[in-house]
Amino acid sequence: MYLQKLSIRDKIEYALRGKLAKPNHFLGFADEKFYLPTLTEFKKFIQIYQITVSPANPVKGTEGFDCDDFSYVCKGYVSIYNRNVVGKKHSWAVGIIWGDFTWVRSFHAVNWVLTRHNGLYLYEPQMGLNGFKRFRECKGGVELVLL
Repeated sequence: MYLQKLSIRDKIEYALRGKLAKPNHFLGFADEKFYLPTLTEFKKFIQIYQITVSPANPVKGTEGFDCDDFSYVCKGYVSIYNRNVVGKKHSWAVGIIWGDFTWVRSFHAVNWVLTRHNGLYLYEPQMGLNGFKRFRECKGGVELVLL
């Protein structure tokens, strides 16, 4: 299933209503159309690239490779996975979000994924396959959303 950028933006803005930092928030959506993976498809991606995005990474816990780096790498590897393995015509609806979440004590970067059947999820790449959170676990103060 594919979805237009404006439809995805509407879903994200609706899910983030009242949570965006004002006036300094940024929502960026590069492409015009995106592929919505199933949750199973996204989990398969995680299993294939678990060495790259898992907590076993040797520089985990340093600013040399912290939350923002994990989220950028995850986003990048989703693109590589699409190009080299599954070959969908459009980028996957997997992005990066920077904000305040229920499972951490400070601002944090994670990924978000809009799935075909299960809606929006947050994905904490530092937790590997255990990193799925419901989107409502975003408490607010969101300053950056990229797709």
